[in-house]
Amino acid sequence: MKICLVNNLFPPINTGTAYYTYNLALNLVKRGHKVIVITNSVNGKKYFEIEEGIRVYRLPAIKLPRLKLWMGFSNFSFTLTPKNIKKINSILVKEEVQIIHQCNTIFDLVFASSYFAHKLNLPLFAIVTTMIQHPDKFYNRILEIFDKTIIKYLFSKNVHTYIAWDKETLRYIKDRYDFKGDIRIITCPLSFDRGKNSKPNYKKTYYNMVSIGHISKFKDREEFIKAWSIVVKKFPQAKLKIVGANFSDDTRNLIKKLKLEDNIIFTGEVQHDDVLKFVENVDFGGMLMSHVPYGKCVGVANLEIMGEGIPVIIDADDDFFGDKFPFKSGEHFVKVESRDPRWLAGKFIQLFEENELREKIGKSGEKFTEEILTWDKIIDELEVAYNAALNNVID
Repeated sequence: MKICLVNNLFPPINTGTAYYTYNLALNLVKRGHKVIVITNSVNGKKYFEIEEGIRVYRLPAIKLPRLKLWMGFSNFSFTLTPKNIKKINSILVKEEVQIIHQCNTIFDLVFASSYFAHKLNLPLFAIVTTMIQHPDKFYNRILEIFDKTIIKYLFSKNVHTYIAWDKETLRYIKDRYDFKGDIRIITCPLSFDRGKNSKPNYKKTYYNMVSIGHISKFKDREEFIKAWSIVVKKFPQAKLKIVGANFSDDTRNLIKKLKLEDNIIFTGEVQHDDVLKFVENVDFGGMLMSHVPYGKCVGVANLEIMGEGIPVIIDADDDFFGDKFPFKSGEHFVKVESRDPRWLAGKFIQLFEENELREKIGKSGEKFTEEILTWDKIIDELEVAYNAALNNVID
């Protein structure tokens, strides 16, 4: 098949959705598919090049300022100039694309994907890697209206198949777009070709926790930080390592207010391939989505921590990934049953104290990622969906 992946973000831009798109493209190429990527240009990269068999087209883009509406995120840009629209049309026709697969639904290239899927009678796939929401009620309402009108009618109505990573994303797609078409839960796989860190020593307690992901208004770690102020009363040496760029001053202010500067460590932004170095010598990991309507989340970073044999504490339900990807609390992960800092602190302390519990969940979670979250399994699922879409178009 000739598949065009579309995402404003692609490496070397250092975000989870950029690397998801890259790994998806790479593994589709390994299966023998012809893969074209349309993305934004970045300094030092050519407008067209073939990277590991992936045909990458980069479009000139106008970088937009950091605004509160998108929580200070630095990679928003405007790409849909008349010249770029003509370029996209030329690429799709020249490459004889059969399927357009939109890999993120929060940037302006979604409108190009929708328009050309309709114009060229191509099946349009969309994966929601980031839900359009905001912790501030006023901004969230603006984004909700935008999502339920502009995105729904100019993009979602032309989508043939939505790919949801989990049941919370599936709920979001149904709520926001009233989508009646095909929605498939095909979760995010992990790549295991980067090499492993040293195996966890479950018999030793390091009194360290890791939380991976950029710090923003809805990933501000507020509940964890408040819980940590209770944990350090029992374990003064306990350290919480937060790995990611900081887009929110509120987090630093809260840490200072609770006098936790010696117990909570910021790494700053870390390149994707170096992130898991911070998982060594930790007892468990986790992260919560806060202050947003669709707050249940596992997250790719937590899955990567699981892949290293480290237990994670997350706000997710059993079978969060659907029947094909069985995921169970108490076996593969520790479920957040309450966001009350006292409950969280009690669970953190339990994980520090019970080595056997860490070992049980850590090993089970690692097995889950190695047996279930593989690119081979995900590409199998996607090929079934692609073929079904192509057959419908032919019919």
